Amino acid sequence: MNNCPTCKRALDETIETCPRCGSDLSTLQAGDRAARQDFAAGRQALRERDFTAAAPAFQRAWRWHHTPATTQARAVAALCLGHYALALRHHKRQIWRQYVKDCDTVT
Repeated sequence: MNNCPTCKRALDETIETCPRCGSDLSTLQAGDRAARQDFAAGRQALRERDFTAAAPAFQRAWRWHHTPATTQARAVAALCLGHYALALRHHKRQIWRQYVKDCDTVT
């Protein structure tokens, strides 16, 4: 977590309470750590070709981090399981997010 979700102040990873607004960040940091662990577990499962373990790990990581990396990882896991329509949906979601982000930077 880089910024406080309440006041948007830039934060250090180890701070549990925002020094500006006093928001408790411990729950968010625990979720952030869990998402990183799930993403790492999904990557390890892909390396071991355990696609049935990779897909739910990436899904759990995506719930906390809606990033290009988690979206792409979900698409790869779906492809490996033969779920082509789901993989395409994840891929389209990523393209749409990038399009919206690009449009926001132009205006």
